[in-house]
Amino acid sequence: MTSNNQDHISDEGKEIKVDDEKRAFVKAAFGIGTSLFLLSLGSLGKLLSFFSKQNLTKDQQEQILSEKIQRLKQTTDEQELQLERLSKDYILVAGLDSLSPIKGIYFIDYLMRPALAFSDDDGLPIVISAKCTHLGCTVGQNVDEQGRILCPCHMSRFNIKTGSPAAGSPAKTPLPRLGWFLMDTHGNILLTQNPQGKQSGTTDMDKLAGSSLYILKKFSGGEA
Repeated sequence: MTSNNQDHISDEGKEIKVDDEKRAFVKAAFGIGTSLFLLSLGSLGKLLSFFSKQNLTKDQQEQILSEKIQRLKQTTDEQELQLERLSKDYILVAGLDSLSPIKGIYFIDYLMRPALAFSDDDGLPIVISAKCTHLGCTVGQNVDEQGRILCPCHMSRFNIKTGSPAAGSPAKTPLPRLGWFLMDTHGNILLTQNPQGKQSGTTDMDKLAGSSLYILKKFSGGEA
């Protein structure tokens, strides 16, 4: 086979792979939308049937319907978050200037788990999981005088810089760190840190001023 033929086949293979990935994403998005639509129809039908069989006041019916709509909205919001994480290689967390060393900002990571973003003593991000390693509760966002956050379920305390649990805590393993990067308003990546803490880029706060914090899909599995 000639070199030109081999190049042609290689290019065709790449095009087929890209087309397959696009089709898979479109199918996933369509499936989520269809599921939500059918769910809403089915839920509405059940509600109407329920109301017809119950002797409820108008206020009671409105309250039940309002609660049902709120639950459906929460389901829709979760599906939208999943779709965003499926389609995007990086997701905005917050502006660097909005991070605090004493109160974290909650967000949802690529694995649909709660996470927290703080700033360290130098103003750089600290990004850790907010899912307690004891029984999976969501840890608090407020930092005590010893630099720790508290899980309210069973009183485990974690150091935000290392993720390590305090002595005597029910949790025995650290909160995992998340990889992140800082990007300026022109789309330039200024600083990257992987889940193991290795940094690449500038730590000059004057250059980082006005940048925003993002998490990366490639770090969602904890890879370097």
